[in-house]
Amino acid sequence: GIVVAGVRVAQAWRSYRWTTQDHVAVLALAAVACQAVLDGMDRALKSLYVERARGVILSVLWHFVGFAVGTIEIYLVVRLLGVPVSMPVAFAIGALGTAVKFFTFMVPASLGALEGGNVAIFTAFGLGGTVGLTYTLVRRLRELVWIAAGFLASHLVSLPSVPPADQA
Repeated sequence: GIVVAGVRVAQAWRSYRWTTQDHVAVLALAAVACQAVLDGMDRALKSLYVERARGVILSVLWHFVGFAVGTIEIYLVVRLLGVPVSMPVAFAIGALGTAVKFFTFMVPASLGALEGGNVAIFTAFGLGGTVGLTYTLVRRLRELVWIAAGFLASHLVSLPSVPPADQA
């Protein structure tokens, strides 16, 4: 806020001419403001790690379990396609696939990017691009099944309850 206000005041003076010293001063103010924010974040994270250490450890553990299940999914799908693959290779493919999803976060559902990335990854490991694309399509199908199950569950939960019929 201070930096923006300073820049706005400087812009209001039409006759004011920016010098190197002015640029350095503005950057120094920005650095101080950013450092204060970063220090606050650092304190908050340290407090989280100390006060909720058990929760942080459980969160990391569950994240790893989810990644391991994804690795098993890769292993099973590729093996069911009749292509020999080892668990370490499946683990590496899962890690690289995660990197593709990370770098394509701005693409909705990584559509196209994940398919292309998996084709390249599977080809790099000598498993063939068609196996990579097939795995990705099987994965998308699994995601669609879970999405449909979620919509169905949401619909069933939101149905109005019907009172039992009066017995006369």
